[in-house]
Amino acid sequence: MKVTRFYAWSDGESHFDEVEIPITDKVQDAAGGTILRSQEYPSPGVAFLELPAVYVEPRHNAPGLLVIAMLSGVMEVETSDGERRRWGPGEVYVANDVTGNGHITRIIEGPVRLLFAPPAEGFDVERWSM
Repeated sequence: MKVTRFYAWSDGESHFDEVEIPITDKVQDAAGGTILRSQEYPSPGVAFLELPAVYVEPRHNAPGLLVIAMLSGVMEVETSDGERRRWGPGEVYVANDVTGNGHITRIIEGPVRLLFAPPAEGFDVERWSM
């Protein structure tokens, strides 16, 4: 599964790229069928957020590496290099611009509900493992 990630490059600007989350672990369900899932990762705490229908958060950095799942609404992120991307319900992205010039968050259709699932310290998002 590919997800979008934004992070700070060495020049301090935040940029988008894609990260592949391997969904290859085979798990048997209760009926004997096989489902695929990603590798689990520990999290120091999962939280739900709700952002109001009219909301713009000025340029800021992610508070830490965050895996974010959109539950409702539509949100736009503008990286410091000027590129914009939008996410809606069911989509996942990774916020990782903890340094540099940050990003701007805008609500396009709100309110927006999010699930924040930060990985534990030492998680390598590019390898999707500890």
